[in-house]
Amino acid sequence: MTAELHWRSKRGRRTDDNWDYCGVGFRSEATLCVVLDGSSRKPKSGELVRLVAKDLIDWFVQTEGQVSSDEIIGQMHIIHDARLPNLQQASASYLIMLITRYQAPIIFHAGDCLFGNVDTEGLIEWLMQPHTLANATCDLSIAKLVHSNIRNRLTRSLRANEFMTPEITTIPAKQGETLIVATDGFWAGLNQEEQRCFLVDEGCYEGDDLDDCSALKITINDAVRKPHVTTTTPDNLYVVIST
Repeated sequence: MTAELHWRSKRGRRTDDNWDYCGVGFRSEATLCVVLDGSSRKPKSGELVRLVAKDLIDWFVQTEGQVSSDEIIGQMHIIHDARLPNLQQASASYLIMLITRYQAPIIFHAGDCLFGNVDTEGLIEWLMQPHTLANATCDLSIAKLVHSNIRNRLTRSLRANEFMTPEITTIPAKQGETLIVATDGFWAGLNQEEQRCFLVDEGCYEGDDLDDCSALKITINDAVRKPHVTTTTPDNLYVVIST
């Protein structure tokens, strides 16, 4: 399956620039997307997300043959060992999505970036749980997690002291379906109406939230012939198309 991709992102007020980041790699038979959210409380996390996105997407586009789940996890481990020693205090949440012509999309995630689908009214059903202290011992609805004072304490993420294997999920998807990958500034910082507005035009949301807010909208469309990502914020988007 192939897809139309739209990256929406808006900087918050916690950092001088946007520490959310998106990378997309296009190959003839597959697309790899990664959305990262650098911790605003950890120095150099903005640098970390840019480096990780570039490293992962460059590797994917240059790799020959079908890429397996084990290879993606192995590459993230290599990137961790190469980048984190020089960025000891940095950390980030991430969600990777592998879309191929042969199977349902595969999700790899660690932290509080989330994946869901968007219905015809623009409402989102979140299809996974974030890795936070708030829901470490039991599942909580996203509506309840939003109001937890410990949801920002992550139990799994990209961090220096150890490599934490991402959770893997396979998500059924069909032609015409719209999927979403979002940082917590989106799913926790915006209400339903604000989320719907943001997916159409990130500039329409003028709230005072402190966190960066970003979402990658993915519409499954096998009629797509020319791979591309539309955005109005290219500074935190890295795209490579194989030749």
